[in-house]
Amino acid sequence: MVTRATLGGVQRSMEILATLARVGAELFKVGTENVSERSLLHWLSSEALTMLFAEEDPTLAVSPDWRPKNTWCVLMVDDDAEVHTVTRLALRGYEFQGRSLEFISAFSGKEGQQIFDDRKDIALALVDVVMERDQAGLELVDYVRRTLDNHHSRLVLRTGQPGLASRKNSFDAHEIDDFREKTDLTIQKLRALLDSQLGAYRGQQSGAHLPPPE
Repeated sequence: MVTRATLGGVQRSMEILATLARVGAELFKVGTENVSERSLLHWLSSEALTMLFAEEDPTLAVSPDWRPKNTWCVLMVDDDAEVHTVTRLALRGYEFQGRSLEFISAFSGKEGQQIFDDRKDIALALVDVVMERDQAGLELVDYVRRTLDNHHSRLVLRTGQPGLASRKNSFDAHEIDDFREKTDLTIQKLRALLDSQLGAYRGQQSGAHLPPPE
């Protein structure tokens, strides 16, 4: 017997497949090196991709302490849920030195602080500048560097605010590792950014007693 719930699940799966097919066609047409994270938002159904990446099977019991092994921990701090979705899509299948990525999402500077309190193995954090406050991203950077005395996690600020990148020099005192505009981060550039930052993090690990990637 076909129930309404079954039909709903089939329809939802078809919507997800249609969305991914459309994205694939667009990427094939223009080339991934020319596609920015922000431009992908025009092609993606946020609702469908959120279901694809975030939906969990309620019948599976997962321990809250469970963490992927042999991965690089990447924290995304941004109040725009679509940015999280697009970043995950752009980095899907990415590996560095044989290790894949473990993504953690925070949607405010405060949530980012709580995650840094709990996790000592964050290799890289991609942090939005303007969130619940205009300086929320910088406040998180200062919290990590000064309050937690964490100088090994790589911190990259990303902004969607036009012209804010021109003020990069004013952020130098905050000990950030890089500063990028979201519209300038093509898939190719985003992956190159991770190569650079994870390589630097790995180099720090070799010269200090730091928590290894899990």
